[in-house]
Amino acid sequence: MEIGEAGGASLGRCMDCGRLRADGEDGLCAHCRLRLELLRSALYAEERYGVTWVVFAALVAVILFLAISGAGSVDRGLLGAWFR
Repeated sequence: MEIGEAGGASLGRCMDCGRLRADGEDGLCAHCRLRLELLRSALYAEERYGVTWVVFAALVAVILFLAISGAGSVDRGLLGAWFR
């Protein structure tokens, strides 16, 4: 048994890539732990991106509705101009 193998037996191997890991109770090496964190943050950012577009589309719909309807007055707005 070589020195590296003895150290590997005491430290354990990464659950994902199989490399020797130096620390961590999750069974991952530092590289795989970082990759997992980046994946989680990317999924969170993608979720926020979708919500942003839904809110933006709702605001545009409200603004267009108010412009077309004249904000409650028949004399103003595009709808009032068409039906005079």
